[in-house]
Amino acid sequence: MDGAALNLHGFYTGVENIFEDIARYLDGDIPKGADWHKQLLLQLSAEIPAVRPRVICQETRFCLEEYRSFRHIRAE
Repeated sequence: MDGAALNLHGFYTGVENIFEDIARYLDGDIPKGADWHKQLLLQLSAEIPAVRPRVICQETRFCLEEYRSFRHIRAE
């Protein structure tokens, strides 16, 4: 299980790093605060008119929320 958990952690961390780059360079900023991880997913699931389309659909956001939750459980 440790190997699988590590792989899931690495997958989500990689996705989140890509999303941070997109938010920083296209949107101009990444969310701040204790829930910034969740806010980042919300930010990228929304279109920003004249800037970019949605990066991820709502269904993908829900799936990634599951990975995000698992990652935090594993980190404890």
